[in-house]
Amino acid sequence: MKKIFLLFLLFSIQVFGQWEGTKYEQVFGDNEDNVWTFTFSGSTAFQLQQLRGTGSVSFYWGDGIKTDYTLTSSDQTITHTYATTNQYKIRVVNCKRITKLYGSSNTGVWNVNLNKLRNLTSLIWVTIIGDFTFNSQYHNGLTYSRIYNLTTGTISITFNSQYHNGLTYFYASNLATGTISITFNSQYHAGLTYFVVSNLTTGTISITHPTHTWSNSLNYFYLIMDYGNDLSASDVDQLCIDLDSSTWAGSGKTLRLTGSKIAAPTTASAAARTSLGNKGITIITN
Repeated sequence: MKKIFLLFLLFSIQVFGQWEGTKYEQVFGDNEDNVWTFTFSGSTAFQLQQLRGTGSVSFYWGDGIKTDYTLTSSDQTITHTYATTNQYKIRVVNCKRITKLYGSSNTGVWNVNLNKLRNLTSLIWVTIIGDFTFNSQYHNGLTYSRIYNLTTGTISITFNSQYHNGLTYFYASNLATGTISITFNSQYHAGLTYFVVSNLTTGTISITHPTHTWSNSLNYFYLIMDYGNDLSASDVDQLCIDLDSSTWAGSGKTLRLTGSKIAAPTTASAAARTSLGNKGITIITN
């Protein structure tokens, strides 16, 4: 009987240790639906600039330490200091509660796949070294996306605007490695306030602009394209005409359509461009 009790006690201690973090991966595998797993190496200082969400999440840091956070609508900075530089597998439990992720770092090497963050509404990923995977079809609630200065590692970005009717802000710039696929159709985004695509030198870039009514909430519309599909003269003309036909007006607002993949406007939109200029809009075209 004593032997049975001792075996049970040892088993209980083992299971408890697993939940405490050192053996966590044996309790929840990387395929657990609500666990976000990624690796961090090359530095002892880990930091995510801003995290928001709707409840408690747990970070298992891969060094035997676990930290719990209660996420709210206010930004929290997530930090951890490792004793030594190594490659650590980090697991975030209850990751579906994360609604905003902001990462920006000049230190460390990251290997990150965001597909588990299904309730993400705001994404900022800037100047981070390492591998990065993002497919917008897993983030239907996304309204704000800013991804730029990713020039090393294996980058895989797939963005299709048809999944994001609520999109208000989109910025993709200086993405010079890996596989980039951006498909944007303006008809889905009446509430767009900021749109920038520039300095993309790899992948498939497709911009479609059917006849569309814009709101005055739009501040910047930048296309600086030397890669991807061509934006024809008729597309450029139509965009100018649609913007002039809308309520778009005011100083500080800019339309920029430049780059070798974008045609120059024709006389068909001359009156619209003049009218936009008279409304205070800055226009830059080929």
